[in-house]
Amino acid sequence: MAAPESECGGTDGYRDLRGVRVELDPGTARVGGGGGFAVSFWLYLSSSARPSSVILRQIAAGDDNKLPFLALGEGNKLLLFPLMRLHREAPGPASSYPWTHTTKLSSTSQCPLEKWFHIGCEVTENVMRLHLDGSLTAEASVCSLFDGPESQDDANQISLVGSDGKLEGYIYNIEVSSVLGNIKEQYTKNPPFKLSIDYSCSDGIEEGGDGIWNIVGGKASCRRNFILEVVLTNAFGAPVKDKEVVASLVYADDGTVVAKSRDDSEPPLLITCDGLEYAAITRPLPIIRGRALFKLKISQNKNARKVVVSKEAQNVMRTDSSTSNYDSFDSGSSWSGSDGDDGIETFSDAVVFRYCLDSTYDRLKFLRGAAPTVNKDDLVKLADQVSLYSGCSHHRNQILMSKRLLREGADTWNMISKNNERALWSSAIPEIITKFTNIAHSVSRGLSEQDVEVLRGIAGCGEDIGRDEFDRLWYWLYPVAVSLSRENIKKLWDCTTPRWIEGLITIEEAENALRSSRELLKEPGTFVLRFPTTRSWPHPDAGCLVVTYIGSDNSIHHRLLSLDSSDASAENLQDLLLQEPELSQLGRVDRLPTAIRR
Repeated sequence: MAAPESECGGTDGYRDLRGVRVELDPGTARVGGGGGFAVSFWLYLSSSARPSSVILRQIAAGDDNKLPFLALGEGNKLLLFPLMRLHREAPGPASSYPWTHTTKLSSTSQCPLEKWFHIGCEVTENVMRLHLDGSLTAEASVCSLFDGPESQDDANQISLVGSDGKLEGYIYNIEVSSVLGNIKEQYTKNPPFKLSIDYSCSDGIEEGGDGIWNIVGGKASCRRNFILEVVLTNAFGAPVKDKEVVASLVYADDGTVVAKSRDDSEPPLLITCDGLEYAAITRPLPIIRGRALFKLKISQNKNARKVVVSKEAQNVMRTDSSTSNYDSFDSGSSWSGSDGDDGIETFSDAVVFRYCLDSTYDRLKFLRGAAPTVNKDDLVKLADQVSLYSGCSHHRNQILMSKRLLREGADTWNMISKNNERALWSSAIPEIITKFTNIAHSVSRGLSEQDVEVLRGIAGCGEDIGRDEFDRLWYWLYPVAVSLSRENIKKLWDCTTPRWIEGLITIEEAENALRSSRELLKEPGTFVLRFPTTRSWPHPDAGCLVVTYIGSDNSIHHRLLSLDSSDASAENLQDLLLQEPELSQLGRVDRLPTAIRR
């Protein structure tokens, strides 16, 4: 039984939708047959699902007709149909979408896509019920084909089979029970798993709408090593414990496994166990508190797809000592820039080289410890040396802003939290916006409601916000505000006719702005500007602008704008953009009009 690629891990119970087959006994729902039966399962549908998609079909022995049992109707609402050989209202061979004259039950809300949800179907001789996520959403009376006890010749002759069309999906833990009224209990027990990547913690990787990773900006030597933090949660969002995961890396174009590069003897995907690195595909990696770290080493020019789970997560009985040994990986990677006890005054060559080679996460930990205590001149020297030896001037900018970023972040959090561990989001956001406009020197434009929701997504918070969530938001927002304070970018931000920078948009919004429809792209040369939501301080590209555009090959590309040259500083940036041969017209991001918050 297969688990959804890159989406779920787990033990037995996962099935590809096309391979599902369940036998039903209509006799249990007839008079004297026991009262009825219930079919319950978890369902995951891909974005390919459309109205008219049939999820489960019902077939009878000796009958070639495949009639709908569970399908998607208008607005992607879930439809449940009466059962053949039991109900008079069962669909006939000629029934087809939109099933206008066919009896059916319909859910009240749209069916979620690319997300696990639970379905429960209760069938009796005279009643059918549809449950979503444990709650009753539809109920209808139906008429039995039989007025009294009948022979059971047709018992066990009805099968539910998965879609044989283009619909892609997965089913988990499908159960048929003769006991009615326990759908809620089945919903709460043993939920499926979801394996995803925490892009707020991952080192400079951005996922496109097609699931392909985009690595933009910097030289190849600056973006060779990346940290991937994977998160294993159940369908309710709770972290999964005592599991292991084995992962591999494949190319998006042909599905082949990424091999070692010619200039690198190490595998492209690594894990760390007991202080040693191993190829990720060679051994399972324990999931600790729902998370695990991978190191991606890649210099090839092909795009890489998501990490694909090549082995199901397994139950692992772990002792307290083994857990603490694994946790020591983080504590052992902290840095010290000085051997003295009076704070960091100078940085050795070893510290400089380590900063150049290590991950964004380790650079962040180092700067959080060093920047508040080091004097300004030493910080400038460190920035100059890192820029020189890494060959990337963007590192210099991130180091130079670190002292003020950390100080103003701490001050802002103290004002928001009022010495509490958490603060209401509604109370925090006005202060955050005020800080943003002050740093960006923006008096004519604030942040829209959609911008605020993007910030909430970056923070990963709900109705309240804690310090860790605030830091995630601040480390992204502060470099953006600093960039907007530069005169050439500030002109783009302040310009509203046309609006050169729509706001704080996601990569999905940018790509949707370049589409005429779901399948069709706009004219080549159409572009939009955005600040990548996966680039946070001290990543060298934090706060940089990315142009997302349609190339001459009729596909979407992402390129980092280099604004360090004298030409980019001196001339009108709008004119410079339109001078690029692959950029010809500014796209428009469709957002509902909302009030600007200042």
